[in-house]
Amino acid sequence: MSYLKYQAKVLKGVLEELQLEPQHIVQLSELMQECKITKNDILDEGKFRKPLNKESIREANNIIDEYVTRNRGKVIMAFTGGAVGGECSDICSAASVLLPLELHGKEIEKSEVLDKAADPVETEVIAIALSLESAIEYCQD
Repeated sequence: MSYLKYQAKVLKGVLEELQLEPQHIVQLSELMQECKITKNDILDEGKFRKPLNKESIREANNIIDEYVTRNRGKVIMAFTGGAVGGECSDICSAASVLLPLELHGKEIEKSEVLDKAADPVETEVIAIALSLESAIEYCQD
């Protein structure tokens, strides 16, 4: 017991001598001040409503490919998506693909399978969070 008291006194002495300086906690708003994030609806949503057929899917793929080709190397692009398995299904997932500025840079892919039922909005928000994580990783490298 006396050994514990001794250790407690030593720890107390160390803590009293410790000089702590206030640390600035970065707020999200500060991080985003110099960033420009935009949402682009590449596809005309009214044109590509369900039910989709092979032709409309091929057309949508071509539009997306042209958009990526035109903008790659100019901006960082992130494509996100969330999915719910259907009514009464516990299968949900979210995914993100980030295309870096470098023309031949490695794409950053992230995905997450959710272990509980979620709604489509929640899975989409998780996908956006995954893309933000990817962007942070990309900018830190």
